[in-house]
Amino acid sequence: MNQKLLTLIKIFIVFLVATLLFFYFKSNTDSEKTEILINNYLVNISFGEKNGLIKPLLGVNAGPYPSGDETSVELSKQYKEIGVTSVRTHDFYGPFDMVSIYPDINADPTNPKSYNFTESDKAFSAIINNGLETYLRIGDSYNKVRIPQNEKEKNNLIKAILEVIKRYKNRGQIEYVEIWNEPDLKKFWPEGFEKFIPFYCDAYNEIKKQFPDLKIGGPGFVTSTYKIESQRQNVSKFFNYLKERGITPDFVSFHLYSSDPFDYSNAISFYREEASKAGFNKIELHLTEWNTEHKDENVDVILGDKTAPYLTAIWISQQQAGLNKSFIYRGNDTSTKLPTFFGIFYAEGKEKPSAKAFKLWSEITKYQNKILIDVSNYELNNLWILSGKKTSGEIGILLSNTGNEEIEYKISLPVSNEIISGKISEIYNSETSIKNFDKKELVFTLKPLSVQLIELPKL
Repeated sequence: MNQKLLTLIKIFIVFLVATLLFFYFKSNTDSEKTEILINNYLVNISFGEKNGLIKPLLGVNAGPYPSGDETSVELSKQYKEIGVTSVRTHDFYGPFDMVSIYPDINADPTNPKSYNFTESDKAFSAIINNGLETYLRIGDSYNKVRIPQNEKEKNNLIKAILEVIKRYKNRGQIEYVEIWNEPDLKKFWPEGFEKFIPFYCDAYNEIKKQFPDLKIGGPGFVTSTYKIESQRQNVSKFFNYLKERGITPDFVSFHLYSSDPFDYSNAISFYREEASKAGFNKIELHLTEWNTEHKDENVDVILGDKTAPYLTAIWISQQQAGLNKSFIYRGNDTSTKLPTFFGIFYAEGKEKPSAKAFKLWSEITKYQNKILIDVSNYELNNLWILSGKKTSGEIGILLSNTGNEEIEYKISLPVSNEIISGKISEIYNSETSIKNFDKKELVFTLKPLSVQLIELPKL
């Protein structure tokens, strides 16, 4: 055997061994991965890497107690069916409003006769009797706002706020108290935002002093504070004022109405960065009002085929950005005459497409261990994915297609020669119910403007 042939044989043996070692280590490394093939693009979902938790971002504003016209109904059954976990006490238009509970701001705040808790107690009972968390917003609803005009009225109002918190804390578990709603909008603080900030600090200090175990924050920044560049300075003014007075809020809350899912991750990043600049690196971020843009030309996003996929994409965006609390605005419509209002249920109690989407959100949160999704080789403009795994091993994948083309994808499982049945829940066409079916061949089609929840057994 000549030297040249011997050299070629050695090179071949080395190559063969290297190849075998590569596939051996690759098979062991990838044994904890599922691959989704999307239009010939490969998206890897790793089960071996910890990537946080899927948060129960399942809060709503108002309800289940009815609000608005007399035609509005109680929604306890509906909230339970779709998985609502928390209610922000805003825009009941009477209940929980300081102007209704404590109508005379010059009345003695230590006198029980100065208060009217009747309607608020009914609304509160409807929340806690259904096992829901009460997220207590301190302030007033959109229909009627009152603010203090002098030092005496300010002190009275803060003392009254303490009485309200005490009453409902003693009647049911309350963890969060949000001071005010959109004070950077003159509708909710007519004297201007800069005059609100000292009130916030005084209220915060008194609440924290009396209830140190509660998480206190706010103020529910209005959408335009983020969207309009010139108004963003309100956020830095707020944080800097608090920092100068040694106040570290437990959370900051803000609002956003947009049909663009990317707006939400960008807004969350903005508020997180502003908080960090002031040294508030550990405070929670709460989106206490959100929905799509409700304009006449956006009816299909409000109440049509786009509603479920767009809202689901937005909700997934919130999860990916690490939001702590989220409250869609709102649970119930306020009148049968306003079917395109913000409610996820009509005033008479019938569900909208948004309620169907909410149901699938609550289902994916049961797969609480978030799975890392590598989408570096696929441009996710219209496809949104969130995946999780139960501690018992089952896998859930939530997908939303906000585009007008079908998306085909294949799930390759880390098992060989096995056919595993996947359960699919699908929302397609706003007029139909959630469709449920099983599929053994794990090759799927995600229709245009549709949402799917894929549930796989323990592998």
